[in-house]
Amino acid sequence: MVPFQSSQTGRFINEDEPIKISESEEIFLLILARGENYAGKMVDVIAECTNHTLSLNPGSYFRTLKILSDRGMVIRIDMNKEQHEAKNGKAVYYQITEMGLQALHDKEVFRQKLRGIEVTDVIPT
Repeated sequence: MVPFQSSQTGRFINEDEPIKISESEEIFLLILARGENYAGKMVDVIAECTNHTLSLNPGSYFRTLKILSDRGMVIRIDMNKEQHEAKNGKAVYYQITEMGLQALHDKEVFRQKLRGIEVTDVIPT
């Protein structure tokens, strides 16, 4: 298949090659797949979903969001003054892109393939 160009980021996506993402990247993409959000709220969602066993410091989650942005998987939405006030004072939101959705799809395809593999196929008994 021929790579296609993302209408949101202008980057090319090669359908033949899966997009690889880390666990932390996947977590943020899964949250953003539900709708645009700001970093602090995403961290709250992660803490709530893990019964507060996984906590992220600002350096780590902003680094992950920057990596996702640099790779074209999320876009950063800077709010103007009116939007900023309407969004409860949160000035920067993030939104998943087509490439981010494709990365989640590729990760799920990988998991489904793994589910079809017996443990004995990988680890001899």
